Amino acid sequence: MTTVVTERPSEEIAKLARDLRALGGKTSRDLNKRYKASVGIIAGAARARASWSRQIPAALKVRTSNSLSKPGADIVVGGLRHARLYEGLTKGGRGTFRHKTFGRGGTGWVSQKTRPYIRPSVAEGRERLKTDVDGAVIDAARAQGWT
Repeated sequence: MTTVVTERPSEEIAKLARDLRALGGKTSRDLNKRYKASVGIIAGAARARASWSRQIPAALKVRTSNSLSKPGADIVVGGLRHARLYEGLTKGGRGTFRHKTFGRGGTGWVSQKTRPYIRPSVAEGRERLKTDVDGAVIDAARAQGWT
């Protein structure tokens, strides 16, 4: 199972990014690299927030897309079912989840609190991300000769 938290740019930035992409080649790649680096900072904060886990920080990756239909970024934790539970991405998203336990006392169900690590990092880094993306788009436009 894959945990994905998506952060998409504003519609104006997405439209401009699509327009720049239409100009082709290096502009699109440069824009994507800058965007990925900026989202990487947020992913680093999410790794730090999930430092209580041995598996989640290593499994956390950033995917970016400069596609015409879905420009943006995804922070992905692949292959770890419990990553989704701890983030609170369960049905209802109540702040707790239940899981089965096995032990000397037999089996049973317990409730456990969520420990979100991606969404708080996105909320904290949102303004910086917008500033970084704005700067990347402006730089890409200047590289194409726009003033």
